[in-house]
Amino acid sequence: MTFDDVVRFMTQKGFDLKCACCQSDEWTLYRGDGESNTPFAFSSVKLTPTGEPLATGRFFYPVLVAECVNCGFLRQYNYKRVQKWVDENPYPPVKDNELPA
Repeated sequence: MTFDDVVRFMTQKGFDLKCACCQSDEWTLYRGDGESNTPFAFSSVKLTPTGEPLATGRFFYPVLVAECVNCGFLRQYNYKRVQKWVDENPYPPVKDNELPA
């Protein structure tokens, strides 16, 4: 899942992309390892390389965390729901004559 996939999901669902605290519209996807600005969405619950949680049960739920670049406000989304939407709504294929010059 790419950052663009997450933006497409939020836009299609009609989410207000402005931060609820500071009204900024700049977001990054937060990784549990402290890194950010990566092209992939990760769960705040540590996942194995296959995408499965290391622990399961009602107290562990994979989420996608978006962080406001300006103030640090965090939003959480159901990772599996976003991934399902992305799988069902892939980017349309790009034709050779549609590529930018």
